[in-house]
Amino acid sequence: MLTITQAGLAAITSAAEGGFKIKMKSFRLTQHDVSGFSNTDFVNATDLVGATVYSGNISLIEVVGTSTVRLTLTIPKELPRTGSWMLREIGVYLETGELFATGALEPAY
Repeated sequence: MLTITQAGLAAITSAAEGGFKIKMKSFRLTQHDVSGFSNTDFVNATDLVGATVYSGNISLIEVVGTSTVRLTLTIPKELPRTGSWMLREIGVYLETGELFATGALEPAY
């Protein structure tokens, strides 16, 4: 699950007041372990902590409920080109480049 950042909360407020949609565009992934971060750390984040190992555009945004959306994020199966990744941090970015939401990824073994 992701935590919406201050910039994300501001975008939600503006959208609610102005009657327009939030425009999430892209995502980034890092190998930085943020599992010990608090919710406050995530809410106050303005960018990811780790170095980006992959970034891409959001493939699909589905509205699941009044306060829930499902994002489809695609990573090409041929990546990484050598070795392996342990993806641990994710960020979702608005069309403006601001960090909308972030969170920790559970390691997959």
